[in-house]
Amino acid sequence: WSAPPSSAGPRGGTFGTLPPMVAWMFTEGTARAETRARLEAQQAFSALVQRLPGFSSPSRWLSDARQQQQQQGGSEAAAAWWPFKVSTPLPAPETLLCAASGAAAVVSEEALVGATAWLRSLVAVLHWARWGLEQGVVQLKDIVPGGDNNNNNTESSHPLTAAAFFLTHCVPPLPSGGDATEDAAAAVAASNDDDGSSHV
Repeated sequence: WSAPPSSAGPRGGTFGTLPPMVAWMFTEGTARAETRARLEAQQAFSALVQRLPGFSSPSRWLSDARQQQQQQGGSEAAAAWWPFKVSTPLPAPETLLCAASGAAAVVSEEALVGATAWLRSLVAVLHWARWGLEQGVVQLKDIVPGGDNNNNNTESSHPLTAAAFFLTHCVPPLPSGGDATEDAAAAVAASNDDDGSSHV
């Protein structure tokens, strides 16, 4: 069996047998950007995969499914089948910052829509990774950059690289250096003075 192609796969239950439905649900549903649809697909996959003939574990099913994708279509087919990727183009840093913060800026509506879609895709696949690890579907080697099972994710589409990009361009840096240490010590001392714990 194999998952139907994403561009022409069934949408709504026209599957002849359980194995292709489980495969389609894993690929097309478990990492969807829509939160409710993603959660429902993850729950359904976790329940239905156990009903497959010869089932032993979710991770074993995944290993067999990926190997079959690789054999049937090569690395490109395996990469297209793999849910752990950011599926929208990387936005410009200034556009991403506006989309994340809601700040006004001179950027086009189209650019903001694209940046918002990128953020939603990133959040979805990071949630997918947490779910997959918690349910024993994937292992760390499946999701870390450069791992053996990453199906040649490009640098910009790998979710962990994308998350690092977001943190770099959209999150203010923490204070560093001696001033930060002195400020922290002063805050602790002030707190102790307030509650009387520094007095003897």
